[in-house]
Amino acid sequence: MEKPTRGGFSWKKGEKTKILIAVLWTTAICITAFIASSYFYKQKSEEQIKAELESQRKAFEDELAKRTEFVGKDDKEVSFNKPIEVDWEGRIIANLMGGIDYGLKRVPEDKDFPFFYAYTGNDSNAGLEGKVRVKGKWTGITCAYQNTVFGRCVPDVKVEEIGEIK
Repeated sequence: MEKPTRGGFSWKKGEKTKILIAVLWTTAICITAFIASSYFYKQKSEEQIKAELESQRKAFEDELAKRTEFVGKDDKEVSFNKPIEVDWEGRIIANLMGGIDYGLKRVPEDKDFPFFYAYTGNDSNAGLEGKVRVKGKWTGITCAYQNTVFGRCVPDVKVEEIGEIK
């Protein structure tokens, strides 16, 4: 007869080995699942990165083409058939339309288009000051503030995201 251990429980012959094997199998399965899922997410992340880089490359090429087309031709308004994705930084030089829109000077300075007009369409971003980052669509060239704020016609950007940069 086997002696009971603490708490009145006793191990039968071979039970310890079975439990140890079960724990080892469970651990091996968990480790395998972790490695497999890590590999899957790494592959997915690489695909997302490639897609994002391709999107940025395309946006850069589109912007470059528009720049080439409109550099030095900043004397008339133009609306693009297909807006261009932009991600620009600038310093606010004017609050326009009661703070809904902004006049910005590009940072770092851009010799071809040193200023741009950013319109938000609502007052949820009113009151921004200083340096900001603007993500949106370059929809054309506007001359709306040519004789006051900018001194020339400037890129017209429909804001999708805007925020202060510290």
